[in-house]
Amino acid sequence: MTFLAVFAAVLPMLGSPALAQPACEVTKPNHSRPPAAVVYKAGYSGGARIHGNGAIWTDLWSEGTVLFEKNGAGFVLPDGSLAMKFLWLIAGDGPLTVTGKRLDQSAPPLRAEIPTGFVGAGFQPSSLIFPTEGCWQVTAQANGSELTFVTRVAKAN
Repeated sequence: MTFLAVFAAVLPMLGSPALAQPACEVTKPNHSRPPAAVVYKAGYSGGARIHGNGAIWTDLWSEGTVLFEKNGAGFVLPDGSLAMKFLWLIAGDGPLTVTGKRLDQSAPPLRAEIPTGFVGAGFQPSSLIFPTEGCWQVTAQANGSELTFVTRVAKAN
């Protein structure tokens, strides 16, 4: 095949969304349910997309995408960052920390706002602040345990 033939075959793909945005291998919920003691203590057993590891649980978003829509959940901050609430169930009494990084491009790290006063309650609300849209790895830590998942963050058109 000549250079021109290869160029002609590749040229239409250059504007393709598949090439413009690398694939994001989002985490599928493992449906790990917290034990009865955690459910009782937290008063919440998790939803249909629960994901956990025996010590920490959260609900993942539909199709693995944290979607920001007009009049939907979450909000856009003045700097353009995207903030969404996440609820965590925790088997132990320790504090929760959440970190994250964008996998598909360079971006500032995820920020987490975790209110005090919930240690030992069995659950912990939080706001995760994604500086940009994209493919994000999120890691929660509590009581020596770690739960990591990958999610896509997007704004609806």
